[in-house]
Amino acid sequence: MRIILADDHPIVRYGMRLVIEASGVGRIIAEVGAAEDLVRAVVQHPCDVIVTDLSMPSSNGRDGVLLVERLRRISPETPVVVITAMRNLAVVNMLIARGAIAVVDKGGGVEDLVLALRAAARGEVYISASIQTMLREVSIPESHLQREAALTRSEIEVVRMFAYEGLPILDIAKRLQRSPKTVSKHKRNAQEKLGLTTNQELLDFCRNNDKLMR
Repeated sequence: MRIILADDHPIVRYGMRLVIEASGVGRIIAEVGAAEDLVRAVVQHPCDVIVTDLSMPSSNGRDGVLLVERLRRISPETPVVVITAMRNLAVVNMLIARGAIAVVDKGGGVEDLVLALRAAARGEVYISASIQTMLREVSIPESHLQREAALTRSEIEVVRMFAYEGLPILDIAKRLQRSPKTVSKHKRNAQEKLGLTTNQELLDFCRNNDKLMR
């Protein structure tokens, strides 16, 4: 299995390369330390799996979730494994929704990466056990960790009006010419998909992830 490896810390890349090569699961054909370099590597070097850190320097400010989406557009047949230290349920959901096939906890065991790569080779979604435990603790349904969890255009529209314009449900309903019940349902569905339970959590998520809500 040909693997492209991306992380902005050389020592982390070195460690992951050792784990991958020792396991015999595949071989590294390219290593990069920034998002734009990863995009170029994927274009220049056909591979079977992309392994990338969630947070890397990027010349145009793209965040990790949008990077995954971009990689999937460039090479839709190539699975993307994301390595992250972030414990944010909404981000985990968005990663899977935007096309990542695996999310690996950077603080977990080294075997996690190998298991994720083997799952990716089979076309199976893989979530580190530590992240799965966190999801169970807040009762996020397994069905929300699928690509179908991507927000619909109507859900995004309602959330943006609620979070960025500060409009209450009744005002959103009037503007969109929909019933308050329908608008409330869109907002509730969006929160469930993102793993958010309160209005404040939704507001915080939108403030920190504006690009994702376009």
